[in-house]
Amino acid sequence: MQTFFIIVGAVVVSIVIFVVYRLISVRNGRRKQYEAQMKQLQPLLDALKKPGVSENDIRPFVNNFRTRSITHETLLNENKLNLFPAEYLTIEKSAEGDLANWLSFPTEFDSYPDEMEHLEKVMVKGDQPGSYFHVFKFRTNEPHWAAKYGWMVGISGPYDESSQPYEHAYGNFSNLTKLSDTTPGKEVGEIAGLLSKMDR
Repeated sequence: MQTFFIIVGAVVVSIVIFVVYRLISVRNGRRKQYEAQMKQLQPLLDALKKPGVSENDIRPFVNNFRTRSITHETLLNENKLNLFPAEYLTIEKSAEGDLANWLSFPTEFDSYPDEMEHLEKVMVKGDQPGSYFHVFKFRTNEPHWAAKYGWMVGISGPYDESSQPYEHAYGNFSNLTKLSDTTPGKEVGEIAGLLSKMDR
């Protein structure tokens, strides 16, 4: 019996250590991601301190999916959202930035993609009427380990008619499946089904 309790105790300690390690990793990952984004954004922060800043000063940071979301957040906080280019105030463009940020997280893809392209908007079937996801293809270059897979598929959502651009989507995800091995509908079906079970 004593041996049993020792084994159970060891398992519990291992689980606790893993959970603590995971929490520390996530916290450190978020900090590193934020610091990297702020470093990229520093020229914009400097420009905002000067008079006469214009939409043209903002555009390079909005064109880049790596800094698009944080640029929106920064301008919102600075009460200068009027400088954000109107063509990027869409769910599709904010979804692209959201997915890119999710992929960059150390516990996920651990890198921003080198390229991303929108594939399609996919409506969710079943018990989530009106909900939809945006589906993207993305790829990365060497020396990233996933470069050999070429184009892969990722999704962002769920969204619905009440969604606003740059509201954070909690369903950013990718199985890192090659584009040639799947379809947008299949990828959305899998994650939508999982999220539906979690909500119950």
